[in-house]
Amino acid sequence: MLLNLLIVISFISPFEESSLKKQPLEEPKTPYQTASLWLIALHQNYLTHIDGPRSHFIPCSSTYMKQAILKYGFFKGSLLGLDRLLRENKDPWVYETVIRQEDKIKYDPVP
Repeated sequence: MLLNLLIVISFISPFEESSLKKQPLEEPKTPYQTASLWLIALHQNYLTHIDGPRSHFIPCSSTYMKQAILKYGFFKGSLLGLDRLLRENKDPWVYETVIRQEDKIKYDPVP
């Protein structure tokens, strides 16, 4: 069963038309960027649907890391994304917040 799932996942491209329409970002330039964006797409398309969304940020942390990697390259983008993951909690936020479904969401776009 797991082998079948891995085979199906290997044929799915992380750069589907629907994801490109949401965010018109540039294509990855290095193998590191390609591999990391494939893993992020795997997380967004499969794991998030199983476990459910948990992010307290806009944009969510996986989208933030994807945008940072495409904008700044693999190493700096990964560091920005990891810093964002370390700040993923319900603590009070001192910057701009957005209220969505009676919850305060932290607004933190890629610099």
